[in-house]
Amino acid sequence: MSTLTNQQSSNSSKIRKLVGRLRSASNSTRTTPDASTDSSPAASRPPSLKLRTPRDSPPPTSFSSCRRRKASSSSSHDAAVAAASLGLWNAAYDALRDNPGCVGLVVAYETIISQELPDSLKLGGANSSFRGKTPEQRRELLSAIAAAGLRKRRGSKASLADDASRRVLDAAKEAVEGLWPAYPAAAVAWAGFCTLTPVRCSSVYPVSRHAADEKRLKLLLDAIMQRDDIRAGLVHVVGRIPWYMHLAQLPSSEPQQRETLVRLYRWVLEFEMNCVCATASAWNAAAKNVVGWAGLCKLTQTIREADDKVAAIVRRQGAVDMGNWLQLNADLDLSSPSLANKDDEQLRPPDEGRQDAQVAT
Repeated sequence: MSTLTNQQSSNSSKIRKLVGRLRSASNSTRTTPDASTDSSPAASRPPSLKLRTPRDSPPPTSFSSCRRRKASSSSSHDAAVAAASLGLWNAAYDALRDNPGCVGLVVAYETIISQELPDSLKLGGANSSFRGKTPEQRRELLSAIAAAGLRKRRGSKASLADDASRRVLDAAKEAVEGLWPAYPAAAVAWAGFCTLTPVRCSSVYPVSRHAADEKRLKLLLDAIMQRDDIRAGLVHVVGRIPWYMHLAQLPSSEPQQRETLVRLYRWVLEFEMNCVCATASAWNAAAKNVVGWAGLCKLTQTIREADDKVAAIVRRQGAVDMGNWLQLNADLDLSSPSLANKDDEQLRPPDEGRQDAQVAT
């Protein structure tokens, strides 16, 4: 028993260190957009709200103890909101996993995204799903998967359809990166979207040491973006990632209100898992068989109705800061310019540039 406990502790430590390294690498490779242009996918959406803190600032003459008390209160509030968010998403994940009609979907989803784990953390075989893991162990695995997905910056020469896929994934990953520090639950909620890539591209410089496996297992969003039901669902869900995360700030003392949020999150997770399994269906027969192809349009409509219901709750609260959240309850704008060309340059192998120069001469 002592050996097993030490092994679990060691694995958890490895995961935390890995996530830290991957997220640090992701942040170091991000570029700052030109301030003179407004080409970011996030620019078409209202900015994410910061965690709510007490509004009244102490006057300059206030005692330092007042400032310390306020900082402590703000920190406690932030921690409470983060914990509430994680509790809601864990409850939604468990509800989906424990639904007899969704067991196959969840197992296939977890097996597919586990390909992003390093060899030292891969589950393998019959244990590829997270069944039997505690919520904290599951969060750590999903954090490692999300961090690995965010670290990758794949590019290509895109068609118009490909460009839409790129904008969807750019928006999703930018939102997750921005929200993750305040909401650790972002990994539980959005790890699946973080593993997706827009299009197949043979000329992209490999960013993984498992290049052969990566080429075979790429989760190509463009292939399913051709379907109107999936495209509409992605525009709705991805555009609302900040909205879903900030909803944890709503008072959840009422059991009915909490259950409303859990149901909404459960449907969002179900849609995300369907998207991931649909992208893998080209090379994974099991994934193809668990996708609810015929019910995706209805699922998206269910999410829309649930969002309307939650928006009504926000309005009912009557607080000014909560009312501002309604700006985040909006579809993703696919008409904004893409960052595809910029990503292409970032991913271009160093030798390729020199080869082009030689050809030109």
